[in-house]
Amino acid sequence: MSRQADELPGSCDAGEQPVWRDSEVAQNALWILELKQRVLDELEKSWFPDLEFLFSPETIPVLWDVFDMLLSQYEDIFKDLYAMSDAEITFQNIPQFTTLSYLDNLIYHTANTRGSEISKKLFSEVGTKFWNFWENIHQSKRFYEIISMLLEKEAITWDERRVLEIYKWICEKSWVHLSDEIKVQLEPIRNRLSYLAVEFMENIKKFRKDTIFVVEEDILWEMPESFKLAAREEWQKQWIDEYVFVFTPANEWVLLKYVTDAEMRKKVYLTSINIAHEDNKDIVLEMIRLRKEYAQKLGFDCYADFAIQWKMAKNKEQIVEMYQKRIDEYRKSFESDMWEILNYFGIPEMSPWDFQYYKTRYISETLRVNASQVQSYLEYEKVLSGIFEVVEKVFGVKFEKTNIETYDDKVHVFMVSKDGEKLWYYMPDLFTHPWKRQGAWAEVIRKSVRWEKIMTNVWNIASTQWKQYFSMHDIRVIFHELWHMVHELLSPQSDERLSGFEVESDAVEIPSMFFENLAIPYELSQVYLRHENTWEVIPEEIHNAFSKEGNFCKDFGNLRRLYYALFDLEVHGNDIPTSTEEVQTMFHGLYSHSMPFMWLEQSKNNIPSSFHHLFHSATWMYVAGFYSYAWSSELQKNLWDKIQETWWPLESTIMQRYIDCMLSQWARNPSMELFEEVMR
Repeated sequence: MSRQADELPGSCDAGEQPVWRDSEVAQNALWILELKQRVLDELEKSWFPDLEFLFSPETIPVLWDVFDMLLSQYEDIFKDLYAMSDAEITFQNIPQFTTLSYLDNLIYHTANTRGSEISKKLFSEVGTKFWNFWENIHQSKRFYEIISMLLEKEAITWDERRVLEIYKWICEKSWVHLSDEIKVQLEPIRNRLSYLAVEFMENIKKFRKDTIFVVEEDILWEMPESFKLAAREEWQKQWIDEYVFVFTPANEWVLLKYVTDAEMRKKVYLTSINIAHEDNKDIVLEMIRLRKEYAQKLGFDCYADFAIQWKMAKNKEQIVEMYQKRIDEYRKSFESDMWEILNYFGIPEMSPWDFQYYKTRYISETLRVNASQVQSYLEYEKVLSGIFEVVEKVFGVKFEKTNIETYDDKVHVFMVSKDGEKLWYYMPDLFTHPWKRQGAWAEVIRKSVRWEKIMTNVWNIASTQWKQYFSMHDIRVIFHELWHMVHELLSPQSDERLSGFEVESDAVEIPSMFFENLAIPYELSQVYLRHENTWEVIPEEIHNAFSKEGNFCKDFGNLRRLYYALFDLEVHGNDIPTSTEEVQTMFHGLYSHSMPFMWLEQSKNNIPSSFHHLFHSATWMYVAGFYSYAWSSELQKNLWDKIQETWWPLESTIMQRYIDCMLSQWARNPSMELFEEVMR
């Protein structure tokens, strides 16, 4: 049976009696009750859920009611907890991961990967409800009293004490001691921020979906076939006589690298730095203003001061000072590489839309290796299975592909085990989709001792209906996000509140950035870079050429990361912008200082309107915290340099100490203490 959302019966007005017999209303009512029960049964299964059913058009409308019912049950659990006497309460009375959390995670996942209009609306509404619910818990004086009381008991374990300390910290972060008057003032700010964050991302998704570039064959230079095949598929849909590129992040990147026509590159670049600007510029300004208002009501001068106090770094002034010095260092290095390119091609200057193209050509011509040569070593199934072998070599963790069906025939489920013990379901969602959120990320969908655990990595890799190929850039991204999953895998599983991502937000990127280094050594590349037909290992000269490509002009990315971080701290600092023009001026000033040879007039630079790290969530960890990437990069570099004291990184005692001490113990101890222990 299939029904659209608008065909489902609504609730009756007061006093109105439904007609239950021999009527469509009765049939629908019974069908809805049965559907709700099936959803609940599905959520309670310990094994992998039926995602196709849960997010089918007929199921999604009832998820509102299911979520509200589960939320009400969870509220009752806390009411019962608050009613207990202190003598009755033990650590076991503090609720852990629930069916409600699980459903919220599933809704988040589908809205960001395959979101229909109704699922995105669902995500917006239940997300706000869930966030507000937890904020109310963390601001509850009774909950805080219970946590403080339990901490005074002697009969608790180390892990229990750590969980309670984290809860106490969160309550204090949420300002449990605030007056009810202030809390009432904060609630509409939180709700508005949540709404604006969803609007911000939806505007970006719509802009990208509705933007296409039609490109003729004769202006494509050495473009990998995978991108051409994907464009041909769009051609078949659009009935246009050229290659059609929908403006996904992957296509944006490949067009700037392989299109020979400067005017076309300019058009692509200017589009990329103005994504959803008209729709998002006022949203950005309002979110900045509301965040400052929120922080000031909590007793802080600005939002940056509020955010940073809860992280490894404690002082934004020190961060700014360090990053300003790093910008000067990276700028000198980048200038040197840029002069190589300019001199080679005999050109006096570089426009920002020309950089990726000339860099790619320079590497190809000087190293005599191009993307087409290496593509045969990048067929996605062989690469992915090879990377899984690397994980097994390093950690003893094994991946086995299952026959479990998902919401897409390109999204497969793997069983993850160690020493024969089943640990997780792993569901990588690799390929781009019109309604997919841009970027790449890791998600824990379900992690509780009650269920078999589920985790996913999400990427936006170009795809065709035939074969899929990765780029070398994709490989680095895959290593980065996959190690987030490994971090979660190796964390204690007795209590999900002490696992994986439950660390300071400026520490969470250290494992992922550190393990990007494992994509570099040829000894490991031989495991995952094999010819799609012959299984021949990638020749060392080709591998070395692409490794050099990864290092050449690498400080371009470092510079971009730093001026993004400085913009983040400035825009959330004491003197916030009061107009969209001021936002633009702030960003442009940092850009022009950081990017030699690539000046762009201010009016055309509107990157903040699509800066999703800062504006796609009301309280996202990277708000006034984007500096975490550069911070993590510095720490992981120190660790990697230490590990390379031995010729083979995987045999390093430091590597083993890192795995045993830091990864497996991280959330159980302060991050800086563990890092210093490893480095001794």
